[in-house]
Amino acid sequence: MKQKMLVVMLAAVTSTSFARLGDTQKEFEQAHPNLTFVGESSGNEPNTMVRQYAADSTAAQIVFGANGKVIMEAYSDLSEKFPESSLASIAKSYGYDFSALEKISAPAPWKAHILHRDFWFSPDHRFCVGIGDVVMNDSETASTMTVAGEQVTPTLYQNSTEPAKTSAIMSEHDQRQLSITATITLIWLVCIIVCFLKWKTWTAIFGVIGLIVGNLLTTGTQLYYLIMGPATTVALAVVAIRLAKPVSWWAKRFYWGPMGSDRSLLDPSPKLARAFARFPEQTRDFEKPGT
Repeated sequence: MKQKMLVVMLAAVTSTSFARLGDTQKEFEQAHPNLTFVGESSGNEPNTMVRQYAADSTAAQIVFGANGKVIMEAYSDLSEKFPESSLASIAKSYGYDFSALEKISAPAPWKAHILHRDFWFSPDHRFCVGIGDVVMNDSETASTMTVAGEQVTPTLYQNSTEPAKTSAIMSEHDQRQLSITATITLIWLVCIIVCFLKWKTWTAIFGVIGLIVGNLLTTGTQLYYLIMGPATTVALAVVAIRLAKPVSWWAKRFYWGPMGSDRSLLDPSPKLARAFARFPEQTRDFEKPGT
């Protein structure tokens, strides 16, 4: 977000007199002698300044542009929400028909809160009025009325329509993540089947358990990558690639070769000898290769 002007607000009442967009700092302060300057900070946009003012029951946050004139103002109220009907007269004072403005609602999560912002934009996106919620002291929410001019409105419009764009981006991200997960799952399935065929039973059982636990909906992302991450996936693939046990289905299919009429091996693969060297305990099982 480029523009985050409605973040720090103080309590105010609904009967607040708005400044005029384009007023200078001096003109604003002369028009509101009851407001006391509280503080100021740099705006999120270049060469902008945000000044906070407060009175006994009123507070205002005014944004001044590079030319020192008001480009946006906002007021908050902890006691009640600003009525939508109050915006019509403000829009009219700037020459806009409130009923002709485009309304955009943009809910935004904030910790345990869901904040709501309703903005009404002019067709040329040079003016907007709005009502939104802000969080006070991380607990209370306050209703906020906003008026923005042509320097701020285009950014507000972009940010207000951003949730839909973000959803599309997240959808593409989810699809990419799903493809990665499906590829890893397929690799694990192939490795598990190969391990079973090579009589690497315990490795295959581990693979089945890992595949189930790693894909449970309740499994967190960290646990998923711990179980089915690159290290375990590569380790499973290495075990699956290594030599099969001499009497496994895999060895009979790929190591033994053709058999003679006396059921002797005519042209065994060199891998069979290597398999016997690695698994000498299976020599007795090999005495009757045809069984």
